[in-house]
Amino acid sequence: MLIGVFFILGICRVLYHLPEINENFISYYNGDKYGIVGIISDEPNKKVGYREYEITDDLLIDKQGINKKTYGKILFKGQSYPEYEYGDKLQIECVLQSPKNKDNFNYQKFLALRNIYSVCYPQKIDLLEKNRGNRIMSAILSFKKQLNGLTQRLWVEPQSTLAAGILYGERSGFDTELKDNLSRAGITHIVAVSGYNITIIVWILMGVLIYAGFYRQQAFWICLVLIFLFVVFTGASASAVRAGLMGGLLLLAQQMGRKSDVFRLLVYAATLLALVNPLILVWDVGFQLSFLATIGLIYFTPLLEEKIKYKKFHKKFDFIIKEFMLPTVAATIFTFPLISYSFGYLSLFSVLANVLVIWLIPFLMFFSFISIFLAVVFYPLGQVAAWITNLGLSYVIMVGEKIGGLGFSVINWRIPLLVCLGCYMLLFLIITKSSKL
Repeated sequence: MLIGVFFILGICRVLYHLPEINENFISYYNGDKYGIVGIISDEPNKKVGYREYEITDDLLIDKQGINKKTYGKILFKGQSYPEYEYGDKLQIECVLQSPKNKDNFNYQKFLALRNIYSVCYPQKIDLLEKNRGNRIMSAILSFKKQLNGLTQRLWVEPQSTLAAGILYGERSGFDTELKDNLSRAGITHIVAVSGYNITIIVWILMGVLIYAGFYRQQAFWICLVLIFLFVVFTGASASAVRAGLMGGLLLLAQQMGRKSDVFRLLVYAATLLALVNPLILVWDVGFQLSFLATIGLIYFTPLLEEKIKYKKFHKKFDFIIKEFMLPTVAATIFTFPLISYSFGYLSLFSVLANVLVIWLIPFLMFFSFISIFLAVVFYPLGQVAAWITNLGLSYVIMVGEKIGGLGFSVINWRIPLLVCLGCYMLLFLIITKSSKL
């Protein structure tokens, strides 16, 4: 009875979240050409050869020049130059269109998560005003822009973009071939603003700090501060906030003794996020992957430790295996089925590639930050630190290119939904038999 009530309430929450498509909502006019006045409401997404802008609609101008007050968001693509910024008020002229899905990627659902139901390719763009956005957000993005400029000076491509991606999720500088190789190797997440990436890095970083001599409580607060800084540097977007929340939950999980409390905490967090945006439960693959990766790290890693604890090599390489290899394997196993179902492919060497590079990411984050900090204080000193960091960045790129470049590194295989659910039923059955959720 109670499950039925919550199910009905969930449906009502989803229906309430979905916009009412009427003459006051911008997507009502998809298919026709209009003039649109609005403000860029998020950080521009820099792509190779073009820019993506999210604009919050304020005014619609029809062919007769009649102004109509409307609301809603539009995603439009513009040229690399001139470049517009967050808070700019623009007037654009274009044909409004509904988003179209691309190959194995459901673009409509991806944009719906951001409440975007219209896209366009402007034939004309006029800048009306500047600095119309939130002042705090503008300050954060301005700082990030300066940070990105300094990163570009310290490293050459693609190392500079990799450093920026690891530090604050910047991915605009990767060429298509390198991006494809990282994806085929299964390590694209290292430059993604996702809970999946943050949870793995936080887990490893906690182990490194404790191994280095910090108390667990000290390591906890250091990681918490770093998560906060990461969220700020990425522009405090919704995906960054969700990623930070999942990372923070993992830290709490490592501080708590009872795993049953940890599981309830994860469920409460998922419920809270679903109340804010209920579409994440079914459409946000990034959130789903981060949730599953967290479960894998907390519950499956100890099981893997139990399986190898009697091996002769275990004591000699205890720290490497326990803090680097096993968490990576656990998280990868728990995300494999969903990746195959959602994206239609399996990276055969994903576990190997992650084991080879994921242990290095916390160190690269730290030394990239140190390089930038030293460059601000005394630029030549920052260059020396950046040269040392460049060795690690080049190593990650090399692993991605070597493994992702193999013709047989990926198989195109989309498992059916029932098979995907069956895999997770089996995994949860394994961990429930071994530990109490």
